[in-house]
Parts: sequence; C-alpha cells; structure tokens
Amino acid sequence: MTAPESASTAASPVLSADEIGSRFLKLIEGLESREDLSPDRVQEVLGLPLQRRADRGFSHYGQVQKNGWRTGLFLYDESPGHKRRVSLQIDQFEEGMPATACALGFAKYRGAFERMGFFGSPVHGEHGQLEYWHYYKPNDLVFQIVPQYAVPEVPGVAGPLCVRSIDMLD
Repeated sequence: MTAPESASTAASPVLSADEIGSRFLKLIEGLESREDLSPDRVQEVLGLPLQRRADRGFSHYGQVQKNGWRTGLFLYDESPGHKRRVSLQIDQFEEGMPATACALGFAKYRGAFERMGFFGSPVHGEHGQLEYWHYYKPNDLVFQIVPQYAVPEVPGVAGPLCVRSIDMLD
C-alpha cells in the first residue's frame, strides 16, 4: 500500500528558489540522455522528494517562497507523442501580490546553460520582445528558458529579468 499522493513528506527540506534552481542545473549538467531522467535518479540528484501524480502523468516537488513566488519541479512521463522531460516552473503564488525581486535571475541560468555546452539562441515575438532562449545539445537535449519581468519598485521602470520556466522540450 502506498501513501496518498497529496501527503507531504517530513524529510522535505525548505530551500530558496535559487537553491532549487541550482539543484535543477546540477541535474541538467549530468544528463547524457533522457534515459537519465528516472524518478529515482532525479530525486537522488535533486535531494528532493517527488510526489507522484499518476493520473496526470508526472511527478513533482513544489514549494512556496517567502517573497510571493512558488517554485515547482516536474518530471513528466513518456507518453504517446511526448518524450520523458523535466521542467522548473516559477510563478507568483498570490494573484496581485507584488513580486519585486526575481526568484531566479535570468542571466545566471542563461550563462549556466552556455557553460554546460548548450548551443543557444533567443526567440523574439512579433513586436521584438524576448519570448524565450532556445538551448540544445546534439544528444537530443533541448530546453527553453522563458523569461518574465519582476514588478518594478519604481513605476515606469522595467523590473529585473527573471526566469519563469526552464522546460525540456520534445
């Protein structure tokens, strides 16, 4: 018999978004292929317990940060039309709560992918805005880093560029 999927784990550490992001980068750095994304290996490298959501086809770890952000790690199952993949999501926890600081700074994560040997290029939208950075390696590892701006402390001045998500693509 297994524990309910919604049960929390007492051994789950309380980590900052940056600590979770650094562990996520360590996981990516050690990937040789998608086969390295077994739930046991992901939990071992991250040092975080993943809760299984078989009904939705993924395992996850989530944590609310003190500054109004929520951090979530997702390990998606292989399914018809989709390869096994992993994702780090950062979003505002409370609607309307000003998030004046980045949970994860965009430049740090862009630089980390480049140091790991990924080839990258920006993808811009119709009006020239940055949509995401696309990163790939020849061994079928493809990621995108999606940015968002933190709410500025000074009205009319753009806030810092933050990471909204780092997604492994099919």
